[in-house]
Amino acid sequence: LLEENHEVSAPPSGKKGLLNILINIVIPVVILSKGSSEKFLGPVYSIFVAISFPLFWGLIDLIKEKKWNFISLLGIFSVGITGCLTLFHLDGKWFAVKDAVIPYAIALFIFFARKSKFNPLKMIILNPSVFDLAKINEHITQNQQQDGFRKLIEKSTLFMVLSFIFSGTVHFFLALYILKSPAGTEEFTKELAKMTALNFPVIILPSMLFLMCSLWYLVSGLTKITGLPFEKMVKEN
Repeated sequence: LLEENHEVSAPPSGKKGLLNILINIVIPVVILSKGSSEKFLGPVYSIFVAISFPLFWGLIDLIKEKKWNFISLLGIFSVGITGCLTLFHLDGKWFAVKDAVIPYAIALFIFFARKSKFNPLKMIILNPSVFDLAKINEHITQNQQQDGFRKLIEKSTLFMVLSFIFSGTVHFFLALYILKSPAGTEEFTKELAKMTALNFPVIILPSMLFLMCSLWYLVSGLTKITGLPFEKMVKEN
């Protein structure tokens, strides 16, 4: 039911989480909004300088932790495609499509992986460094709740899918609303910075609420099918 030997990245500490936000979001936003004028970097070069921060931060994590920083990868991919679209001077609707495609692709992956051993819910939320998976498995088997557990995992996973569908949809309409100027201009780059800055309050926070609902539904369901209170399901220090 639950595997203890899959490799799960430990959640980032508060300090590293703030650095992730600073390097992958705040600094690129400042560069795009303040450095895009012709007096400084210009609209095109500012995009490439902005992408360098998540790129080098991701490389540092790869060297130190022997694995890629997922937030940096998303930042590199997103800003990189943005740079390509800017170079070809495409209009705002293509940026809207780009911003929708990434979360939709993640939602599709989660949906089709929900019944496999690569289910992201099992690999990320049911972290063996936090939960006592052996005890949970034991009580699920004792209570003959294997089918109930599978249904619980599938429904909880659908909450995650909905969070990314929500994110992609809001991204799409936000890009259509904000990106009005021709690509490659100083005004466009400032609009791009505004959109990046709005990502956190308008998109990321609501998506986090969806994920918290998924976690709450999963944990409350586990307490019912195992008969264990939450504190008995987590590992003791």
